[in-house]
Amino acid sequence: MKYTPLLIVLALFATQAPAHLYFETFPVESQTPNEAGWKSYTGSTAQDLSDEANGTDGGTWITTGSDAIGSYIFEGNGWTEQPNLIFANNLPSGSSSINVSDITEITFHSRGDGNAGDFYLTVEVGGSWYRSTVGYNGGPEWMEHTLMFNPGPANWYAMDFTAGGTTASGGDYGGNLYFGGTTNPSSALSGTLNHLGFAIDPQTAGTGSANQRFDEITVMPEPSSLLLMATTGLAAFGLAAWRRKTR
Repeated sequence: MKYTPLLIVLALFATQAPAHLYFETFPVESQTPNEAGWKSYTGSTAQDLSDEANGTDGGTWITTGSDAIGSYIFEGNGWTEQPNLIFANNLPSGSSSINVSDITEITFHSRGDGNAGDFYLTVEVGGSWYRSTVGYNGGPEWMEHTLMFNPGPANWYAMDFTAGGTTASGGDYGGNLYFGGTTNPSSALSGTLNHLGFAIDPQTAGTGSANQRFDEITVMPEPSSLLLMATTGLAAFGLAAWRRKTR
């Protein structure tokens, strides 16, 4: 019995290994963030809008024409003058969890209304929230953005977020959402990536729609991680072949 040369087998498993650590698209319209595996909070008291799906509060949606990218998740247009935070609540966990040391880049598509607020990529690592020092604006057409991931403290600002209450009108929700500070963390980000999303800046003019839309969010691994996936697959292949041979 002849065995496939090592390099050919490695190449085979490298092509079959997942090309990303996390990928998010939103195939179903009119879903709440919770139904899509995401969370949504707004205002300085972090009002929870995760069970809402409408033009005011956000959710998933699909439109035709220039939005031919398909369905997406968006921040509602009812919170023009408020800070907004939407983030994935469905990242891999346990043995499949993503370590920030394994990330090489994060890509995503965005589109904003004419007066939509700027936004930042946000991550939660080890119980602490951070936003990218790099800011974005989606513009009137869909754009692809790439953040070359660097966990160094100079690339992030500490963010203050504590989830608030329900969507009931009025009252103090008891949470906090503020990302206007410019304090870098004391050390590089390290550990598990628990949440990933976007913090949308408030607009002061209050001129109506402030939608920011997001789709096709991808967390890409370091090349060494892909090699590990390939060699892990190779080991499994070799074990299976050995078991067949010894039967």
